[in-house]
Amino acid sequence: MDKSPLAKLAGCWETDPVCARTQELYGRVLVDISPEGLMVWTLFEDGKQKKIYLTYELDGEFLLTDQPSHPKIERTRYRFLDDDRLQLTYGGKESTFRRM
Repeated sequence: MDKSPLAKLAGCWETDPVCARTQELYGRVLVDISPEGLMVWTLFEDGKQKKIYLTYELDGEFLLTDQPSHPKIERTRYRFLDDDRLQLTYGGKESTFRRM
């Protein structure tokens, strides 16, 4: 089984429902990460879904993301807490996601 960072990162993640800090920051969010460098964030707000499409690449412990409709490279630190949980740190704020 491939345990490269890209292989571990690929898949569908959701905000960890037991992490109060993450719920406060984002509420319910799904993040679908493809191994081909595409990422889709699905936000659930007011009974509606909003999708944000990004491209990404890995740079060591950072995700470099870009939203083609509003081009700007963003750096987010990532780390795996275990096989089923991912921690992202952006703007000094940590959030936790669990694999679906």
